[in-house]
Amino acid sequence: MKVLVIGANGRVGSLLVNKLAAQHQVLAGSRNPNSANNADNINIEQIYIDLLSDVDTLAESMNGVDAIYFVSGSRGKNLLQIDLHGAIKTMKAAEKAGVKRYIMLSSVFALQPERWNESFLSDLADYNMAKHYADLYLTTQTQLDYTILQPGALKEEQELKK
Repeated sequence: MKVLVIGANGRVGSLLVNKLAAQHQVLAGSRNPNSANNADNINIEQIYIDLLSDVDTLAESMNGVDAIYFVSGSRGKNLLQIDLHGAIKTMKAAEKAGVKRYIMLSSVFALQPERWNESFLSDLADYNMAKHYADLYLTTQTQLDYTILQPGALKEEQELKK
């Protein structure tokens, strides 16, 4: 299976690419492809993906892809263009390219705005809004076979070496 990971050089993406490469051919999509991250794995190919580009350009990079993981994020710097509109453009591009499977990294309770004032979510209102509308688009405006992942928390911790 050929899998495209959009946001491959981020916190989640860099770990995901290596896990997926154990069983699949992986296209590691990023604005700043860095083959040094995966130089020792022949199942990983670094490709350029810019979420600010148009749907047709994004679709071209998806030719022959069986599944897409959207794990890209702006870390609060460009929520509308990346986290919301970038996600939607990749959904449109996936449909245009004939990709059937789409996996979206979202946020806990993204589809439950009444919970956004809870203590650990109160600082993430704008991020949750972007994820909310991207998730709604995926669930109501596409024909993609989708999964939405809603992690409770993403922590930055050093990986322990065995």
